[in-house]
Amino acid sequence: MLASRIAIAAAQNVVYPADAGVIDVTAKKYGAKGDGKTDDSDAILAAIQDYVGEFRYGILYFPNGTYMVSKQLIYLTKGGDWGAYLTLQGQSEANTTIRLIDNAPGFQSATSPRAVIFTASNSGNVLPNSPLYNPNGSGNEGFRNHIMNLTIDTGNGNPGAIGIDYMANNNTRISDVSIVSEDGAGAVGINIQRGFPGPMLLKDISITGLATGIAVSGSNGVWIEHLKLAKQLVSGVDVNNGSVSIRDFQSSNSVPAVRMPSWQGVLSLTSATLLGGSASSSAIELGGTSSSQPTLFLSDASSAGYKSLVSQSGQVRALSPQGTWTSTPASHLFPYTDAPSITVQETPYYNDTNFANWGNVVSYGALPNNPSVIHYTLDSSDAIQAAFDSGKTTVYLPPGAYAISKTIHVRGALKRILLLQANLIPLNNQFPAGQPALQVDNGSADTVFIENLILTQNDWVLNSPDIASFPEPNFVNNSPRTLVLTNSEQTGYANTTAANGGTVFLESVFGQTGMRFSGQNIYARNLDPENWDTNPHVQVSGGSLWDLGLKVEGPNSPVLVNSEGAKTMVLGLVGCVFVDVPASIPMIQNLDSSLLVSTFRSNAYSEPGGASDYDVLVDEMFGPITKDLYRAGSGLEPTVPFWGAGSVGSLFADAPQ
Repeated sequence: MLASRIAIAAAQNVVYPADAGVIDVTAKKYGAKGDGKTDDSDAILAAIQDYVGEFRYGILYFPNGTYMVSKQLIYLTKGGDWGAYLTLQGQSEANTTIRLIDNAPGFQSATSPRAVIFTASNSGNVLPNSPLYNPNGSGNEGFRNHIMNLTIDTGNGNPGAIGIDYMANNNTRISDVSIVSEDGAGAVGINIQRGFPGPMLLKDISITGLATGIAVSGSNGVWIEHLKLAKQLVSGVDVNNGSVSIRDFQSSNSVPAVRMPSWQGVLSLTSATLLGGSASSSAIELGGTSSSQPTLFLSDASSAGYKSLVSQSGQVRALSPQGTWTSTPASHLFPYTDAPSITVQETPYYNDTNFANWGNVVSYGALPNNPSVIHYTLDSSDAIQAAFDSGKTTVYLPPGAYAISKTIHVRGALKRILLLQANLIPLNNQFPAGQPALQVDNGSADTVFIENLILTQNDWVLNSPDIASFPEPNFVNNSPRTLVLTNSEQTGYANTTAANGGTVFLESVFGQTGMRFSGQNIYARNLDPENWDTNPHVQVSGGSLWDLGLKVEGPNSPVLVNSEGAKTMVLGLVGCVFVDVPASIPMIQNLDSSLLVSTFRSNAYSEPGGASDYDVLVDEMFGPITKDLYRAGSGLEPTVPFWGAGSVGSLFADAPQ
């Protein structure tokens, strides 16, 4: 795999202070043993029932050990409701294991498989007489369902086992996770096939054995980086429908590494080495018909041992092993030169296990409010600022809603800010106009790490004056220092000119306002702006943006505006359209700049009164010349759209020769 594995090794001893508010499953209340002998199913399920769901602050921590289970670890409350907002956090991928017992009852049927871990959306109920009846936990509110730093072992004699059946949306991730089958049997490593999954980030994933490594159907974006598969029995990755992007994929298999059976699948695959193979199959097998093919963007991919790298409807396709290839013709309005030249940088990691360097904001006087109420009376502004200015290099916020009445500045020696199911919210719905909630300024640390940042931003809720919001943008970068922002939500990013030339890493960042990047080098994974105002979802003005996965909601503005000589590369774009898009609004504007969108899909959902896709997919200008790419007649939309009206394809744009 790429070099990130070396950097990640430093993060493989995840520990927390005793007052962090993290729930240790081995604590007396739950009593999990992790000794490789005791059945810990009931202990872990009791912790899940206590902490799954909104306002429950669920971070379940698994110290190093082997946790034997005989039952499905399912995201249900004690009352039988589906819940989300739950993190399963291991101490280390190498030494924290959840292992299914051998020959486990309920895991024996390959035709009716069952997952060891089964996450859910926060809406719905398992009771048939409930008005919210939802028997499989699907939905679009699988928020903050993180699974990190552990191994799942499906044991021996469990042919119906799934490692993780994953329902997750927006700020979600599976990272530093291995899934293994000791006898090679089992159904799926990671199953993503319930209603409305995504967007989500899967990063640094290893799956060994089972019939299929990862199966995807109906996604709003599954973005995968650093994937290693081996010894699957049927296929490595199945993209049945939905949008998937994979960067850095290593497969060692005799079966196809990728299967895309119909036009409903959209896949961007870059930096892939697909080894092993069989003379009877291709490494990547595309189905569909001659008129409706899956959409595949392929770059820097190679295979060995297979009859070919790609076959399409059974026919071998000839393509350069290191070149760029698309299964359907890519669109460009001007003579195409080349993709933007962006050398991808790996996201830095930082982990300091010396708690003498850590500071708790509560010890400086911060007082968390009850997050389930609307009005907040406890002001923590000065206390949080004091903690940030204390000289501690890591500062953490235990669970709660911390009301603030002024901007909090990140400066001094502070290097890492860790919010543990904590959020910042305006005091009594009042906040200075034009001021962000959080601002990164200059300081002695060359890199600043901010994890799990949640900024209450509910102005998209119409006619709700009692719901607090910060002014837009609520997060401002005012420093050229390197910034790493991960697992964050309701975060509207912008930078000042003082940050020009700086480098920013974003992973699983969901915002209810647009993202504005100016003169910076941005590396993003799972970017999800969902603003319903007239501002573009993403603005890139100069500098560069490399993004593995962009999903947006809201039809009133362009998805992306690329200008002032910017270089932008988006590997997978999903635009969710819920009401009619005005004809004057293009999906993408490219203005005297360099752009590649490897694959895109706009999903137009039917609403009362009708809904339409973007009429103009791309509005592009170079010098005095402007050209538009229209959806109608472009040949990019499927003939029988799976999501109602919509369009799909690959886009390239660059300066004309």
